[in-house]
Amino acid sequence: MSGKSGDGQRRRARASAVSVEGLESRALLATGAFVAPDLTPYIRAAFHGSNTGPATIQRMLSSLESQLTSGPLADLQSGVDTPDTFATDVNDLITSYQSNVALQLSPRFPTITNILNAEGTKVSSLVAAYETQLEAGLIDDATFATDVANAIHSLTGGPLRPLNTPNAGFAKATSLFEEQLRALVPTLAPGATPSLTIQEVSTIVDAEALAYRDAMAASLVTHPRVLQQVDNAVVTLTNSVATIAAGTSSDPAGDLTQAINVFDQALLDTTGLFGPRGAHNGRR
Repeated sequence: MSGKSGDGQRRRARASAVSVEGLESRALLATGAFVAPDLTPYIRAAFHGSNTGPATIQRMLSSLESQLTSGPLADLQSGVDTPDTFATDVNDLITSYQSNVALQLSPRFPTITNILNAEGTKVSSLVAAYETQLEAGLIDDATFATDVANAIHSLTGGPLRPLNTPNAGFAKATSLFEEQLRALVPTLAPGATPSLTIQEVSTIVDAEALAYRDAMAASLVTHPRVLQQVDNAVVTLTNSVATIAAGTSSDPAGDLTQAINVFDQALLDTTGLFGPRGAHNGRR
């Protein structure tokens, strides 16, 4: 009899634990806290000589993507969040995620820590860039929702990977960025819709360039020299556009096109870094 009573108490205790854990997870998500997967098995295996880095990265990024999708993105799609509150919720969740990355992995696994942190920063920067485009009238609310969803899903998909991105992936990401830049040129024409000033275009270029740079950085953590060349090209681009915006150019659209062409020559043209005969072509 006492045995049955003990079994019942244990079942009630287990049920209570499951209920509390479920409620706690939902509460954490509601307050922007990242609900972390347990990385202990991967860490133990790593200390015994196993290469668990790729699995650890995949586990954390999948969890972040899932929580961003079921949390902020779902709220945006349902109308609970505005683009502004969505961006805030995304940043809060990513900040919590990065804190957990440090708690579980730093300083024992610096490379994995840096990759995971950079992936989170990438999403924050992409969301900020799309918000800038929305405010400028370059995209509408529906396109914003689609673009930020793609930014979230880039954590586990897209041309750039946390590890071993092929040159084609870097070339594609750079090409897509250049398409965004070239789409700004017509907005400087009189009577364009939308019609932007060169100062407004400069602000948008800064946001888009940061998003591109952070996305590339997340995949180039183990290739600092390549990342430095990307950084140099981005700085040259943003400085050139800022100079155009600060001056009295009679042809800002032409000057912007020239700045984009210089960027293209550095990274994507025939002998650019990721170009057909570039220094990085042929590498994984």
